[in-house]
Amino acid sequence: MSAANDTVSRAIETVVAAAGLAVYDIELSGAGRARVLRVTVTDDAGRGPDIDRLAALTRDLDPIVDELVAGSFSLEVSSPGLERALRTPQHYATALDERVSIKHRRDGVATRTIGLLVAADETRVEVLDDTGERVAIDVADVTAARTVFDWGPSPRPGKGSKPGSTRGAKAPASKSGPERRTKEPTA
Repeated sequence: MSAANDTVSRAIETVVAAAGLAVYDIELSGAGRARVLRVTVTDDAGRGPDIDRLAALTRDLDPIVDELVAGSFSLEVSSPGLERALRTPQHYATALDERVSIKHRRDGVATRTIGLLVAADETRVEVLDDTGERVAIDVADVTAARTVFDWGPSPRPGKGSKPGSTRGAKAPASKSGPERRTKEPTA
């Protein structure tokens, strides 16, 4: 948010901290009735909070931002998600050793670098791109950046399962065998 909205940002940060969460990003975008105030939060471990905590935080923030933000807007409160925007030096620092996509200008030409974020400071980031080259990018030249989640290979045509079909399905793993996994809840 702009410097003119420091009061709004501080009020949001105070409510978020009282909920035991941290602000990842605050963004006011759009125009007229299509404006959206997006508040993105994480827990102490940098992960997204569960849906119940997000709903409670939305209820806590709603009357405060209604009072401080003029005009019509929608309030969205969420976690950063698997593919999160990188806008601040702290965002880059928390994304070290993660796969990123960075749109930037190099010698006046728009380009995109995709690879592993290996270094970041206040003015520059370095990405080990997919060819193995280490690419240094000035933060001032970045037009957009985000983390990238690799979903894995797509199933070969005709090899994927169809809804309701058990054909080709593997038998469930034994509950006591080494294949047993516990899935952490995500937001």
